[in-house]
Amino acid sequence: MINAARIPDTLALAILAGVALSPVTSTFAQGAGPSPERCTADGIDWAKSAVYARARHFSDAGREPRAPVICTVTRVVEAKLGQTLLRLTEGRLNMEKADGVQLPVRLIDVARMEADGPRSLARLLLDGDPVNRAEIFEPQFNNADGTILVRLAPRHDWIFAVTGNTVTAVPAFDWQEQVRATLPADQRHGRVLSIDVERMEGRLALRRSGTNPAEPLPSAFEDSRMAVAKLAFRNGKLEVDSTTIAARKPDDELLFAEFADSEEDIRKKAGKLPPRVEPCALGGWSNDTDRKGLNVRAAPNAAAPVLGIVPPPRRDRQTENEFGPDPIKAEFTVLGFRDGWFLIGEITAPGVAYGVAYPRKAPKPYKGQGWVHARLVGGALANGGLPTGQLHVSPHADSATLEVRDEDGNPIGLDGTPFTLLACSGRWGLVEFKGGKRGWWRSICSNQVTNCS
Repeated sequence: MINAARIPDTLALAILAGVALSPVTSTFAQGAGPSPERCTADGIDWAKSAVYARARHFSDAGREPRAPVICTVTRVVEAKLGQTLLRLTEGRLNMEKADGVQLPVRLIDVARMEADGPRSLARLLLDGDPVNRAEIFEPQFNNADGTILVRLAPRHDWIFAVTGNTVTAVPAFDWQEQVRATLPADQRHGRVLSIDVERMEGRLALRRSGTNPAEPLPSAFEDSRMAVAKLAFRNGKLEVDSTTIAARKPDDELLFAEFADSEEDIRKKAGKLPPRVEPCALGGWSNDTDRKGLNVRAAPNAAAPVLGIVPPPRRDRQTENEFGPDPIKAEFTVLGFRDGWFLIGEITAPGVAYGVAYPRKAPKPYKGQGWVHARLVGGALANGGLPTGQLHVSPHADSATLEVRDEDGNPIGLDGTPFTLLACSGRWGLVEFKGGKRGWWRSICSNQVTNCS
């Protein structure tokens, strides 16, 4: 039989807007099992939550949930630290009903277990992982001289200090600038990999920035290293006691290791390439409007013999009826990059990939591999498993990012925002948008009909 236990009115609702704290009353149903059967989102001021504002889609900007928000418990974690037993309850949030539209944040209730049941200390909003937007809830705990430190996820912006009935939000990564200052200038462009409160360690990727194709560019295949900071909780914040530099092992930072493994697969599949050629695996198309087509050369220089062509863009009644007024372009795979030139192959005449018959008398595509100048190659942003709206400063998921918006002010994404493809490395393309913003995007495709999701 389930008995409802009312939680005292003196509880704190922690919504990370700063963090804002205000009183709230919550009700859980308790049973013989370890998990509460209900949770509630009542009392959350969505308009003041920076976590919710950051997590929602840009098209929802300025709007907040109007319908009732239903909270459904998905996981309960308990930890005994000294004489204190903490319980973290994760709740999924949906509008109107339990299987309704899901909100992009989850509710985490922090409670201390007492003789008469759980005493809720705070409720926190948790958004997706900043690297891939995945829902990660991997709590850790540490007892720091009577203050219990709680981590909700390895890259969450906050850790939480529990002292008595008080829960205080502590910036999880303020220590990183102190660590960066000790690094060589060309190794300061990695992102935070994780924070581990059990080991009291913070990990920071070491990466160099490179977005100018006239200079040596970073490679997607470079070894992964990290700075490991030994941390201490003093004066209400995390401080660095020492820093060491280490190579990352295959089982370190698994999320980033998966991206690195994917790049290594590309290098293996590339086989033997000409000297000093960076292996790539992208789709692209010709932006050359010359009626004779885009020259495919035997080497990456303008004086090399012409082997054949990439046919010019084509437009006729059939393509206009099926694809609109813009000319449809020839497509190809991008196999490598060197000195401002792309090594390409598998050239497909305009429209053929979409079932459009190619005129018998039209220029024929070259059937082998060859070189085309980078400034004449385009493509479309594809889904590379990373968030939209941002470019990286190097071809690595653990490199720093910069925000990029289109002419309408929307984050760049898979909507066909035009760009220039400057270089490539592995699955990454170095792209430049109107206005001069440039950086690395993971995955470029040649689809001209739908987005490359």
